[in-house]
Amino acid sequence: MSKRAHLYYIDGLRVLGTIAVFVYHLNDQLITLNENYGVPLSPAAILPTKAFGIGLGQAAVALFFVISGFVLMYTTSDSRLDVSCYAKRRILDIFPFFYSAYIVAFFIVALAGIRLIQGPLSAWKLIFTIFGLDGYLSCYPSPFSPNWYLVGEWYLGCLILLYCFFPFIHKLQRESKLGAFLTVVGVPAIILFVTSMGATYIDYTGYFVPGLSCFAAGSFIALKLGEKKPDAKFAAVSLLALIACSFLGSYFGKLLMPIVGIGCFGLFGWFFSKLFNKEVTALSFASRISFPFYLMHHVAIYVVTLLAMPSVVSLRSEAFVFVCALSLSFAWGAVVLWIGSWLKSFAKKRMG
Repeated sequence: MSKRAHLYYIDGLRVLGTIAVFVYHLNDQLITLNENYGVPLSPAAILPTKAFGIGLGQAAVALFFVISGFVLMYTTSDSRLDVSCYAKRRILDIFPFFYSAYIVAFFIVALAGIRLIQGPLSAWKLIFTIFGLDGYLSCYPSPFSPNWYLVGEWYLGCLILLYCFFPFIHKLQRESKLGAFLTVVGVPAIILFVTSMGATYIDYTGYFVPGLSCFAAGSFIALKLGEKKPDAKFAAVSLLALIACSFLGSYFGKLLMPIVGIGCFGLFGWFFSKLFNKEVTALSFASRISFPFYLMHHVAIYVVTLLAMPSVVSLRSEAFVFVCALSLSFAWGAVVLWIGSWLKSFAKKRMG
């Protein structure tokens, strides 16, 4: 895979998406506590739940899917994809950190006396966990749920499946514009149609269909942009698309994820390209820690809110809960980054 210029605006997009995911899940947990236990929270104090017509979390992961497709194509677009090398890189970029997060989270929840693992251990649940698919499959009815799932949520499993599709996306998009259309629109539409079978706008593949469209769109953007930055025209069109989605969200829901993901990439990518023209140490570190942070933020949110509830979680202390959960997410993410980086280096040497 080729070495290309580092794009600092991508770091900014990663950090933006990470904070948005955290805000959404913290707010979701606070609302759950309010509904189940009557924890006093003012509606005015609740953190945002929507962005551009869809859930804030959906918008954030749509952006992440676009970024993932973009980065993969950006680093491989100038040559034929070496599938073996590609597979090794994906394994090394995901699983050392996933396993590190799982071990760290396991001991944290054990010490806190909080049970986050659903159901007893079984062979198939362990297999799904080993391959990082347990969170994604737990979105489905039995026998896939409840699962032996602790970190990562559905996004990780969905992303792993999308990585398996990338060699096909890479080949088709580099060959023709028709290939780009098929990967961004055609194949996701066919999958949606086959899995829905009469149930309008229902995707029985979880988030795979909109995720695939976002992912393929990101790789196509990389083919078009290369090392160039999003320009003002891209940003303006993106802004108009996001405004339109804000009005259409109640009708189309998560089917708007590809448009929102591309729109956020174009608009905020343009903004960050103007803001960051050289390396910023804090931004670079926040970008590196975004994946470990994502793996650990659920655990941090659960630990802080469940141990604090109901006496601490209140209108006046919601900001305090936010700071505590965010700080723990970064701290535990830093531990996972450190351990995972060591495991990655160790595994890389053994894999040659």
